Amino acid sequence: MCKYSILNDTNKNSFRIICMGTRSGREIDLFRLALNCPFSAKILKLTEWHTAGFHSIFDGLFLPAGRSDLTKLAKGGVFGVEINPMAKRKDVYTGSFDELPQEWEGQFDILYSNSFDHSQDPHKTAEQWRKVTKKGGLFIIAFSSYSNVSDADLIEMLCLEDIRGLFPGKLLYYQDGGSKGNYSEVIIKNE
Repeated sequence: MCKYSILNDTNKNSFRIICMGTRSGREIDLFRLALNCPFSAKILKLTEWHTAGFHSIFDGLFLPAGRSDLTKLAKGGVFGVEINPMAKRKDVYTGSFDELPQEWEGQFDILYSNSFDHSQDPHKTAEQWRKVTKKGGLFIIAFSSYSNVSDADLIEMLCLEDIRGLFPGKLLYYQDGGSKGNYSEVIIKNE
C-alpha cells in the first residue's frame, strides 16, 4: 500500500485489531488506513464532514482497498464484530459481543470499541473481550459516563472505576468526556 507505516517494524503477519460494534465498518477501514498509509488517512481527516457519521469525498477511493478477510485471520489485519445481520463484509463477524468464536482466543493485539454501552451483559462482554485480546494487548474503549445516551444504549453512566473493574490491567490513558458526544476514553493494557 504505502511505503511508510507505523507498522513497518511490526510483524504484519501476526498483528490484529478487532473493532467491536462496527456498524458500517468505517472504524475498521480507518484503523487499517491509519496504520498502513498515514498520508492517505490525513487526506481523509482533512476532507471529513459529520452528518450521519463521518464521511469524506475520498471514502470510495481509500477505504475499500486492502480489506482483511476473516477466513485469513492468521495473516493479520483489522476486523470487526457487528450484531446487525446486514453487516456483510468479509472483515466483519456477524454476532454478539457475548459469544465470540472460540478460535479467536488470544488472537488480537488491540481491541477497540465505542459500543460497550450496547452490551446485553457487561460482565460477559468484558470476559469475552479479555479472552480474545492477547496478554500485553490493548483495550481502547470509549464509553458514556452521562445519562443522555440513546435508546439503543443499554448501559449508561459508566465511570472509570466500572471500566477498571471489568478490564483489570495497567491504565495507560484516560480522558473524561474527551470525545465527540462526551464519551470518555480509556486505554488499558491486558495483563
